[in-house]
Amino acid sequence: MLYTFLTVAAEPVEQNKVMDFESILEALNESWFGSLAEFIGNVLTYWPALLFVVVCVILLLTFKRRINCSNNLLIKTLSKNGKYIKGLFVELNDTKELLRYFTNDRKWKKRIVKDYNRLFDDEYGRLLKTIYQKYDIMFSLPNNITADELYKEISKTIDLIKKIRLRKCEVPEEYEATAYLFEVYSYRYIENLEKLLVRAEFVRRSYIVITGSAGNGKTNLLCNLTEMLMHSGKRCIFMNSKDIKNNINDYFEKKMVINEWTGFKVYWKVQMFLCRILRKKVYIILDAINENETTEFMESLPCFIDNMLKHHNVRIIVSCRSEYFHLKYKQYLVDKVASDAYCYDIMSENYSTVAKERMYGNYRSAFNFTGEVSPEVKEKLFRQLLLMRMFFEVHR
Repeated sequence: MLYTFLTVAAEPVEQNKVMDFESILEALNESWFGSLAEFIGNVLTYWPALLFVVVCVILLLTFKRRINCSNNLLIKTLSKNGKYIKGLFVELNDTKELLRYFTNDRKWKKRIVKDYNRLFDDEYGRLLKTIYQKYDIMFSLPNNITADELYKEISKTIDLIKKIRLRKCEVPEEYEATAYLFEVYSYRYIENLEKLLVRAEFVRRSYIVITGSAGNGKTNLLCNLTEMLMHSGKRCIFMNSKDIKNNINDYFEKKMVINEWTGFKVYWKVQMFLCRILRKKVYIILDAINENETTEFMESLPCFIDNMLKHHNVRIIVSCRSEYFHLKYKQYLVDKVASDAYCYDIMSENYSTVAKERMYGNYRSAFNFTGEVSPEVKEKLFRQLLLMRMFFEVHR
């Protein structure tokens, strides 16, 4: 009887102890200690995935930092040698703008579509659509059109306008008098469409060869482009051909690999894989091909270009003097390369008067020139930019 009484009396006490212990555990779980314990448990469970993410971040950061340091060192060397003077760079024509289309392909493709549609979005454009609607021409393009389709549509439109100018297109009887208007007006369309076609080329291509005569700013252009890419957070690898003494593949591997124990192929494939996941492109810029006459370098160049372009997120720009391009270097840069190259001469467009005057003013400032130059002499300097550089260097 007494035992039963004591047992019954003790039950609430034991129950209270259990309840107190459970409440303490619940309080601990809700506090920072519980969160920490949960975090540690997740780390122990998912540590392979976390380790992979950490390694990827480190690889991306070291890759970007390494190539930026290399680019800055090369630009500093070129500046020291007088090849690149930052204050002298002037956008003489549309070349720098075209390279912006090359480096901003997906975003800037929409600009071409917008300019194309605006060209026909007026009274004359609507009349043109009505008269020549049977020729299957898209006078209004969608924003989601691919780069290759964009190029084809612009080409088709140019062909039509040229046929209109030569009176090779059939016209409905009620519009025969009006059609003469477009024979005169066609020059305006062709001029604008051809500019858009060149921009479309820069958007759709992965490999560009830039040519130009000596002293017309190829190195200045590419140095400035490299700085622009780095400042915008893009991955750019800038190389000067003169620095490559042997096989370019060996040179590139040594330039990219962090240490001798790191295999280039694995390292490069991992970097390309990570960049592709993040939708980041890698730009390889190779300047002054004509300054390297090493046979081993030239023979290895086509293979290097093709190997790099196998990665869909790699884009390449190469520069060469136009005086030697067709005679010697075209076979290595175009003929022996499997990938299609777009060759662009930076002197294909005339330099604007404003740009030339600005460059002249920049030279005066950079070389501390206080003298006067007659209009006749200035005009001769404007005809050949190398002569302008020589003029100011001699007077310094």
